[in-house]
Amino acid sequence: KLEDENDNPPVFSQPVIELSVPENNHRGLYLTTISATDDDSGNNAEIVYQLGPNASFFDLDRKTGVLTASRVFDREEQERYIFTVTARDSGNPPLQSQAAVIVTVLDENDNNPRFTHNHFQFFVSENLPKYSTVGVITVTDMDAGENAEVMASVVGDNANFILDPLSGVIRSNVSFDREQQSSYTFEVKAVDRGRP
Repeated sequence: KLEDENDNPPVFSQPVIELSVPENNHRGLYLTTISATDDDSGNNAEIVYQLGPNASFFDLDRKTGVLTASRVFDREEQERYIFTVTARDSGNPPLQSQAAVIVTVLDENDNNPRFTHNHFQFFVSENLPKYSTVGVITVTDMDAGENAEVMASVVGDNANFILDPLSGVIRSNVSFDREQQSSYTFEVKAVDRGRP
């Protein structure tokens, strides 16, 4: 009868494991099952799994390889996590191998567009030609993709100004006469293209 010698390390089915998780997930969310095989037999083929450094936001079942989220992710705080997983057999001496895990946090539309200032003030010359640039309003959104694409518009009826919804450029729709009106006030709103 031949006894098995522990001469085969565990081998991962994938050397690089790429996953994605939505932000605002729930703790304990199942991500994947890490899997390695060992060509040895008996104790030499029994595998235990262990997380490497930089994996504090994840839990790994040492026996089953089930990887779960141990925290709620926020893509705006961190978009990608990279860490290693070790598979070690129970031979004497034990053999091991590693795989890299890359977890990408997917964006949800969880941030409102924000104006860079609460109040924008522009000064223009009297008799400025019609369609001249008056100023630019700036809006930011911390989300990504369509969730961060912002459209600006003038609130209510204001025929004196034209607002480019994408660039935020405000243009005059009239030639200004200071003697008739010395200042103009209007509100602008911003909406992103995300759902909801």
